[in-house]
Amino acid sequence: MWDTVLSGKNWHGEFHNKRKDGTPYWESAIIAPIFDEKNQIKQLVAIKEDITNIKQMVKDLEIAKEKAEESDRLKTVFLANMSHEIRTPLNGILGFSNIICSGMCDAGQLEKYGRIIENSGQRLMTVIDDIIDISMIQSNQLKIEREDFNLNELLEEVFVVYKNQKASQLSRIDFKMETCLKTEN
Repeated sequence: MWDTVLSGKNWHGEFHNKRKDGTPYWESAIIAPIFDEKNQIKQLVAIKEDITNIKQMVKDLEIAKEKAEESDRLKTVFLANMSHEIRTPLNGILGFSNIICSGMCDAGQLEKYGRIIENSGQRLMTVIDDIIDISMIQSNQLKIEREDFNLNELLEEVFVVYKNQKASQLSRIDFKMETCLKTEN
């Protein structure tokens, strides 16, 4: 700043300054030299403005922008996950419905595929319930409940659904499951 002004040029910019009571603040200033008749700097004239509030607003806006961008990123990830979570059971429903409608199933297969369709429908309902729960979490209205479920049944269902969905892409799918003893908490 001083080099510019003392070389005879105007300076403008922002800097951190201190008030008479010692509190810091941001200042925007234009400082210009005034010359005498011999073209020597006689005085300096400064026009200053306290921009502390403007700086704080800019900082607050930057933080809000970062939060909005993060929220947008999380929303995009959430929607991609929800799309997957909705499509997976829907694929099971549609795929096994097509198999049943083909007329190439015996009674045992019809019952098995019917159960898979029903379970996939239940999973789809669970996903929809989860979406509603998320909105309730945001509004602090969700009550959390513990519930037992059969993990072996769930894993078997997932295996059957994915095996049939991916059968054309994979030559062989194996499923190995070891049961464990249930422990009480």
